[in-house]
Amino acid sequence: MSRWLILCLALAVFAAAAHADHITVSGNVSGVWEVDTVFVAGEIQVPAGQALTIQPGVKVLFLNYFPFHIYQGSTFLAMGNASDSIIFKPSIPTGYWGGLRFQNSSPCSLRYCHLERGKAIFTSPYYLGGGIYCEATQLTLQNSSIVNCQAISINTSFIQVRGGGIYATGSMLELHQCRIQACLAEVIGNNCSAYGGAIYSDGSSLTLEDCNIIQNSCMAFGTPAFGGGSIHGYNSSVVLNRNFLDDSSVNIIYGIFRCTNCVMENSSSGLSVYTEEPSFVTGCIFKNNYRAIIQEGGNLTIADNLITENPINTYYPAIHINNYYPCYSQIHDNILCHHVNSMSSGGGLAITGQGLGDIQVRRNVFMDNTGSGVGGGGLYLNLANSVLVGNLFARNATYYNGGAVNTLTYSGTRVISNSTMVSNTATVGGAVAGTGTSSLLVHQCVEYYNSQPAYYSDSGSDYSITYSDGQTPWPGLGNISIYPAFVDTARDDYRLLWGSPCIDSGHPDSLDPDGTRADMGAFFFDQSVPMRVLLTPHQIPYLIPQTGGTMTYTARVDNWSDIPRTATVWCDVTLPDSSTFGPLLGPLTVTVPAHTILARERVQAIPTVAPMGVYHYNAYAVVEGDTSRDSFMFGKLGPVASEADIPAGNWSNTGDPFAGPVAMEPQIGFPDQFTLHPAHPNPFNPTTVARYEMRDASHVSLRVYDTAGREVATLVDGWRNAGAHEVRFDGSGLPSGIYFVRLSAGEGTAVQKVVLLK
Repeated sequence: MSRWLILCLALAVFAAAAHADHITVSGNVSGVWEVDTVFVAGEIQVPAGQALTIQPGVKVLFLNYFPFHIYQGSTFLAMGNASDSIIFKPSIPTGYWGGLRFQNSSPCSLRYCHLERGKAIFTSPYYLGGGIYCEATQLTLQNSSIVNCQAISINTSFIQVRGGGIYATGSMLELHQCRIQACLAEVIGNNCSAYGGAIYSDGSSLTLEDCNIIQNSCMAFGTPAFGGGSIHGYNSSVVLNRNFLDDSSVNIIYGIFRCTNCVMENSSSGLSVYTEEPSFVTGCIFKNNYRAIIQEGGNLTIADNLITENPINTYYPAIHINNYYPCYSQIHDNILCHHVNSMSSGGGLAITGQGLGDIQVRRNVFMDNTGSGVGGGGLYLNLANSVLVGNLFARNATYYNGGAVNTLTYSGTRVISNSTMVSNTATVGGAVAGTGTSSLLVHQCVEYYNSQPAYYSDSGSDYSITYSDGQTPWPGLGNISIYPAFVDTARDDYRLLWGSPCIDSGHPDSLDPDGTRADMGAFFFDQSVPMRVLLTPHQIPYLIPQTGGTMTYTARVDNWSDIPRTATVWCDVTLPDSSTFGPLLGPLTVTVPAHTILARERVQAIPTVAPMGVYHYNAYAVVEGDTSRDSFMFGKLGPVASEADIPAGNWSNTGDPFAGPVAMEPQIGFPDQFTLHPAHPNPFNPTTVARYEMRDASHVSLRVYDTAGREVATLVDGWRNAGAHEVRFDGSGLPSGIYFVRLSAGEGTAVQKVVLLK
């Protein structure tokens, strides 16, 4: 045999050995694994100062319950790819292995890895971290999954079980585009505790981005460990960004907390925070949780969130600020709606306890919430150092006191200012109830359609209402009782139309952002621009499913000035990452007559590729160098999807054309001649009341027309004196549908739409 042939055979044998189908390991391991399967026949470890690299496609199968240690100064790199992941799991489907256990390791990384059925039991630190135990290590996971892992202890005493999926202590842990699913932290025994079904972070830096945390649980004595959380952070810096948490609660104690652009659904206890460091929950969606957020003291900002359908017949409000420890909270620009708290006070928000602190509640929407206890359908307030400014309360209810707000305190002065309270109900205090011995000041507010009496105070409370508009006249400086003239009550748009008596009727020394005298209510009328653009969503809030969907809104261009004006109008959307996409409508040019609103109903498609999170749908109208802006929030539900080409999705915008035969809607009236107030109720069955005011005596024609332009009723046809008038319209003999009420007086006309629903 030639030397050349012998050399070729030797190289072939070496190559076959280097690319064997499998190897079996135990004890010390290092170097490079690039075989198809690694069988683990005993406890293994990467020794101190050495390194192990695992190539794409390797399956690491554990023949029995063996842990995998990465010791001090050693390096571990498991680097799969999108088409060839690395798998760690037991060799039999019902078995378990001991998880990856990093202890004082050099920086380590897992990419495109799958860890399944890791388990931590009995001996410390084996009951910490079922899939991964990470101590004093910098560890990064990307595009990886941890599934069906457990940290468990049964029939023992004085045991702390932490982190069914991951336990981190003194570490820097980052997860990007990962999945933790069906992991469990469980304990049964005396003086034991369990926390963190998915992750427990102790004195660590924990960052999760674009992750799905789903179906994890934390159990103690066979029942859910309340407040334990699927993610539990203790004295840690925890950052959650763009994550989907389904059936996963979050518990944060001490440290720093940032939660942005996340979606939390179906959790047993929601988000619980107690940290004195400034922390934030912004741009998140909370839906169908046992409760959304509880703050047990500390410094927390809750802003720009969609919080809906969380406590349904439970003991908790959607947000509970428990101020037995000092709380410093900013709660602003949230939508809190559709909550039922059947056993305690406050449907949307409850602030309880008499500790020190300062709670700011600004520019929130409280809608369709129900409270029990001592009352507060929308908000229950039991803290002296609180400020309520610019909030909308609509259709909140309680059997007890305060349909919109119930305040209870025995010291200090409560101030509710620049708020709008509409259609709230209670036994007493349809809008606001004040109990205890404190003073309550209602200032520059609008109250309409609430159950009567709208305001209530018990014998110990000092009550004052100033510069406010109420359906029933109330004594007090600057108060009026004139219909506020809302934009669209049928669509819950309680902003003011031009000509509203609430404009420039606040305290003479108070100014709106446009520099004019303060308006009453939660929404000031911007007089710095000659035309307004207004967006009114037909549902609050819109939550688009993961598969995509549509939302309907009315776009209005309001020329409240005395001359016709032309504007350039368009719409775009602010994505959850704060970037802007569009335009989705326009740009287009519209010309609007004086004192007229151009109103169009549009339908916006949101595609499957749209990322999960909170959006802002924006409209702009530019006229003569001035720009009017408006927006509304909506959400896209999870889970987190893979990266997609956003422009490639269906973002179609359809509906009424802005040019052509669709009629414009005149303004409610000319303020210097007459005012036609919106009919109430609207929709109605079978009667409604039309109200109008005359500055000067004039011949008045008030008629009703159907959509074909046929006159169906004459309500007024004759001379009327200056002042306020009202007339009842009875639609008993008419079919259900849309009708138009047209008022003519002098040389002016005004038209409004009413809906008969039988």
